[in-house]
Parts: sequence; structure tokens; C-alpha cells
Amino acid sequence: MNNFFIETEENNDYRFERKFIIPLYYQDFIYEIISNLPARFTEIFKERIINNIYMDTINFDIFKENIDGLKTRNKIRIRWYGQKYGLIKGKLEIKSKQGNVGKKTYYEINNFNFNSKSDFNDIKNEILKNEIPNYLKEYFINCYPSLLNRYSRRYFLSHDSKIRITIDFRINNYKISNSPINHILLPYSIPHMIMEVKYSSKEDIGENIISSALPFRSSKYSKYITGLLHLEGITEN
Repeated sequence: MNNFFIETEENNDYRFERKFIIPLYYQDFIYEIISNLPARFTEIFKERIINNIYMDTINFDIFKENIDGLKTRNKIRIRWYGQKYGLIKGKLEIKSKQGNVGKKTYYEINNFNFNSKSDFNDIKNEILKNEIPNYLKEYFINCYPSLLNRYSRRYFLSHDSKIRITIDFRINNYKISNSPINHILLPYSIPHMIMEVKYSSKEDIGENIISSALPFRSSKYSKYITGLLHLEGITEN
């Protein structure tokens, strides 16, 4: 699967993403910590809600590739902002990793009707009626919606515009069931926030520039992996 996506991706830049798991008791003053960093960060967007539907195979091959830490690995999802349900305008994203750097490829999704009764086939059919490449349509034949997550995000940018920080909080994961009665089940709330520090792989910016100034340690983290581990009872072995 990895080469399938890498060979057909658009040519865009790879970037580093350093992630920090932040305990919730920092929520009231995490923004003060960011504003006091040496790179002089300021908030650049209004807070907004992000929704994602992740796709995977019936055997969770994407999940397993990421758990195994393969050098080349991918995630695929539908992303949109704001309300959870309705006629959605968003993006189909392929998030690719090569070692410690990653990039995203986007395809516009302008016709996607999603509601609390949407099941596996409904979601797949809504994706396929959009204009996406044939190789992705072929992939979706054996692909299923594996997780819905939803969270709030705030955005910060350094004074020189080279480093971006996002803070994700109120993170909720939803299991998508194919039951004829109840498709989008009750959420599992994640008891922490996630900080991501992002910068271009072309920039000579060491991890210590940020991590040495923060009272947290960077760590490997994936919202998709964490969500499946909790909701599906999948083990890492």
C-alpha cells in the first residue's frame, strides 16, 4: 500500500512534526507558555473544530503499518471543519511519512452527506461520487471507515513564520458501526491535549529550539492509533 500512494502523490514539501502530550491541568495556561517561547508566537486563526473520518482495510493494514513504524507509511482520511453532520465540504487527505518527516496530499470533497445513520457503505459511496483519482477509487473498494474523531484546535505562528504550533483539545473518538440501528456510537474522550510543532524539512531548525524551552517532552503520538486502541480493543502486538 505504501508505494501505491507515494508514487502517485503530488509534489509538495515534507515537514517535521514534533508532538507533545499535554496534561489537561495545563489547559488554563498553555497559551501563556507558547506566547513566552523565544520564537515569539502569536495566534493566527480563530479556534475551530476539526472532524476526521479515517479509512482502513478490513484487516487494519494502515493501523499495523503505523504501529510497526515502517519508514514509509500513510494515513487516509476525510477532513472538514465545524458541524459534525450535514452536507460537507472538506478534503480527502493522504498523510504520508518518510522516516521523521511527512507531507499531505489533498483532494477536494464538495459533495459529502454525512449523518448519524451513515454506515460503512453510505460513507464510501459519498466519497466515490466526488472527483478523485481512479487509483483512489480502486483503493476504496477494499477500504472502510474505521474511526471518526472530532476536536478543537488553536493555531500559532512564530515571528519569522518558520514554525507553526497547534494545540488540539476536547478530543473525542467515535466508533463507526455497521449496525442497522446505531451507526455513530458514543464518543471516547481523550484525557489530554496534543501540541504539534511543525516546520519545513528544508529549514535548519533543530528540535531543541522548541523542546528545550517547553516543560514537556516530545513523543510519538497518533490520534488514529490512539483512537483505535481504545475503541476497537486492538493490541499493538
